[in-house]
Amino acid sequence: MKESRYLHIPAFWPVPDGKGHWVSDGEALYYSASLKKVLVTPAGAVNDLASIPRFFRRVFDVNGPHRIAAANHDYRYGMGGRIRAYCNGVEEQIELDREQVDALFLEEMLVPRNILWEGLSHRARFYVESAKLDKYFKSDAPVTNLLTATLMHAAVRVGGANRFAS
Repeated sequence: MKESRYLHIPAFWPVPDGKGHWVSDGEALYYSASLKKVLVTPAGAVNDLASIPRFFRRVFDVNGPHRIAAANHDYRYGMGGRIRAYCNGVEEQIELDREQVDALFLEEMLVPRNILWEGLSHRARFYVESAKLDKYFKSDAPVTNLLTATLMHAAVRVGGANRFAS
């Protein structure tokens, strides 16, 4: 694998806690070409799908096409960058610093939409195709447009320091 890609994207379910939290129903698997590793966000990871400080949420839709990137970013922040990964099929624990976690957020938002499509389960693809929405995935355009991705990345760089667990 040379190109960054989603290998599996789970579904997310709302948590009725009044705080906007969501929980995943499976592992999220993302191959990062920059790290040459498959990064794991475990099933049951709780997040708010924002990955940006509350102040900036007025500008960016929390529940947009960057949802999986935000969920992975939230988990990595909550773990202080200490996450499970695979390299050449061997499981390992890795430690990422805040800058690396934020760079991965940007990397994930800029993968082509057709890569996002490949990470969806067969069931999800079936429903998307049945609703005739698959045309939005079958493109080389990035998941999130460059301007939005760059601004969201800048927002986490500016306002995310207090959320990065130590």
